[in-house]
Amino acid sequence: SPKYPQSILSSRWSQETCYELEKLRTAEDRIDCGYLGENRISGKKALFVDAFVANAIKKNYGTLIFQSHSFGTRAVQIILSGLAKNVCTYRCPRDSIASIMRKERCEYEPAFDFVYSSLMMFELFSVDNNSLLLPYSETINDPIGTTAKIANYLDFDLTEDQIENVYLKTQRLAIDRRNDQRRKSAKSSKDMKIIDQALQTL
Repeated sequence: SPKYPQSILSSRWSQETCYELEKLRTAEDRIDCGYLGENRISGKKALFVDAFVANAIKKNYGTLIFQSHSFGTRAVQIILSGLAKNVCTYRCPRDSIASIMRKERCEYEPAFDFVYSSLMMFELFSVDNNSLLLPYSETINDPIGTTAKIANYLDFDLTEDQIENVYLKTQRLAIDRRNDQRRKSAKSSKDMKIIDQALQTL
């Protein structure tokens, strides 16, 4: 929206929810949406995020929606000053460390360092009065209620049906994503067939 042209997120589900919500009031070709940075363990990632954000702001989009797990000084200043809406999902640090080690196939130390820096960032966001902090468990156990909470935070006034429609779209995206992950780990054509049948059922 013109008032809040940047949203920097820390969860794929939150990003997709914000994107589906924003499409209700902004044409898709006026929205830039994406994930900033792939090397989550890299110490240089925050610098690239800052550079990307600075460049994106110069472009003529109505809304920018970014997901990131690491922030540079410029991005943090944008959030803390209230120039950007910030939807921040968080979970148990031990779960985060285990998840990073599994996904990134890295050792404990770099995963711990990453989570530690995230906790320092979370501490800033928890006292800035500009960020929406969402427990990971809430996005899992009450996705429709959480969708409504995000919509309200982003200044939407939606009906229950509109909220549910947004949720159904993000649910389908999550199912497709999980199915794609399972297909990549399939060991035979029979496994692939079972996975595809399960998706059709869902």
